[in-house]
Amino acid sequence: MILAVNSYCQLISKSDAYPHNKDSGAFKSVEVIAEFPGGIEAWTQYLTENLDNNVPVRNGAPDGKYIIISEFIIDKSGNLVEIKFLTDPGYGMTEEIKRVLAKSPKWRPANQNFKYIRSYRTQKFIFRVGN
Repeated sequence: MILAVNSYCQLISKSDAYPHNKDSGAFKSVEVIAEFPGGIEAWTQYLTENLDNNVPVRNGAPDGKYIIISEFIIDKSGNLVEIKFLTDPGYGMTEEIKRVLAKSPKWRPANQNFKYIRSYRTQKFIFRVGN
């Protein structure tokens, strides 16, 4: 959870369990999932330290709860690529999330049959503005 004076962002992540996507060459279900160095705790800390969760407040977002679902691919080298958003409530939130995801340190890539592969990851962000 990221706390700020007027807002916070809760982070929930998972890997989807779906068959291989032929269009992107990325897997959604793998033998060994991609992992941020240090695990989920380190990933949460990275996001907490780097996300500016006051962006919606500065951009005039009314009080409320804003859910942003992102999807990205972790490539064979551990880079986050093809970052996209399944939801976008506006107020600069997706741009801020994309900025932080794009500068992420390299991940340990997913592994299938003892080979590094591209894999999907979804990340849910919840911003609360106001009370």
